[in-house]
Amino acid sequence: MTSGLTRQEQEALTAVIQDDIGYISNFMEIADKDKVVRKFVPWPVQRKLVEGLTGRDVVVKDSSIGCTSILTGLFTKHTITEPNTTTVIMAHEEFLTQRLLHRAQLFYDSVPTQLKPDQDHGSSYEKRFPSINSVMYIVTARSQVAGRGEPIHRLLVSEEAFYVEGAHNKIILPALQRVPESGWVVRESTPNGESGSFYEEVQAAIHGESTFKLHTLFWWENPSNSLSQRSKIAERLDLVDLGQLKIEETQLVNTYGISEDQVRWRRWKIMETGDMFFQEHLESLDTCFLTVGEPYYAPLLTLALTKGCYPAPHTGPHGLMIWFQPEPGGVYVMGIDPGQGRTTESVVHIWRADLDHPRHEARLATFDEPDAFAPKCEDIGRYYGNALAIPEANAHGLGLIARMRIRYPRMYYRRDIIRGQTSMQYGWLTTPSTKPFMMQTMSVALANMETHDAEFVRQMRGFKDVGMGKVVSITSDDHHDAGALSQVGMIGMSVGQANGFQGTSGWNW
Repeated sequence: MTSGLTRQEQEALTAVIQDDIGYISNFMEIADKDKVVRKFVPWPVQRKLVEGLTGRDVVVKDSSIGCTSILTGLFTKHTITEPNTTTVIMAHEEFLTQRLLHRAQLFYDSVPTQLKPDQDHGSSYEKRFPSINSVMYIVTARSQVAGRGEPIHRLLVSEEAFYVEGAHNKIILPALQRVPESGWVVRESTPNGESGSFYEEVQAAIHGESTFKLHTLFWWENPSNSLSQRSKIAERLDLVDLGQLKIEETQLVNTYGISEDQVRWRRWKIMETGDMFFQEHLESLDTCFLTVGEPYYAPLLTLALTKGCYPAPHTGPHGLMIWFQPEPGGVYVMGIDPGQGRTTESVVHIWRADLDHPRHEARLATFDEPDAFAPKCEDIGRYYGNALAIPEANAHGLGLIARMRIRYPRMYYRRDIIRGQTSMQYGWLTTPSTKPFMMQTMSVALANMETHDAEFVRQMRGFKDVGMGKVVSITSDDHHDAGALSQVGMIGMSVGQANGFQGTSGWNW
């Protein structure tokens, strides 16, 4: 293959071939955004991704970070340097498939002839290298076919969040089963809403429940995402002088060290795309999975809440996630949405009612049956000074109420929302006539509420107004309902409340 080289030169060449980044940098070319073909020298973010791959990886990316390019180059390199390799690259649409096909061909063509196997053009979607028995397939998710029946040693699932419905079960899962333990799978995408196989895999990875390692490629890691003070765009859009930075801009500067030119670029792109910026240009896993449509809750308010979300810094009874510990004299309510055990979550929220705005203090989510969940709610309520308990009184909630009404001192009595009269029945009964009132109460509170719970805000974003007075949720809604129950429980409540929990732990005032 490389006759005429000295032994030292042969060893140096072998070292480069075995080095993925070295091989790509030295032997492959790519067309840049100005259509100029140049050496493919990976950006630091692309290098970081390649060096961090484990063989089973899921990547959430900025829309123009070069993720697909570096992975296509990497898998092309493996296909033409490792005998008996089968590579499958999937795209979500025909246009992208053709782009990937062209890019893979450019990578192959740019490698010196003496360093690559001959290519046998089997078809427009295959690249065969018979001398080393390797092959690359480039397919669309719509084709419902991934190569042939042989093992897949390199599988790239590109822009998975945009795949057609059913593609996960019909094409992705079967393809995954054909990847041996030594093979590589990368599932990458720009975010596209809070549903689908990609979103679910990312959420599982966040919670440590996935077999895939999670990678995040943020917009500021793209060296071209900056806007000079001297640019015509900056002058035309009055972005030359940034003035005082906004809170989220200051956080990005302090946390990630972004430059003024990057802040300027961010403002420009937000002007162009609005809230879609946070989907197209990854800035946070909490803000990127926007659901495009007609949201029921004001999207600017829910997006602002999302930006302030962070993991609970404290824990309490039964693993309660606590953002704010109970304080002497604080007035608290406890919204409870009982689940069905293994199928839906049981969720309890604690909110503080005596501040100038409703503040979300803590929450617990389990898969307990109502009988098992009730004593946990009792302990949590006592921990927060005998918080007023507002359980939902539907179906499985009745069992929880039957338990709590005997043992817990402060239960919510149902009110006639039209006459404003209080009955002697416990809990909030959700019906077609009361659900709109509950959600309207939440909507009014939204402008002033304080919450740092990403899951609660995510579920609020999942409610869609589909017209004709009908609102549907495209996500689970247990956390949303616990928060909404807390809001209706605050209506007309007295500020005075009983002493706090007394015992081996908790409050005594």
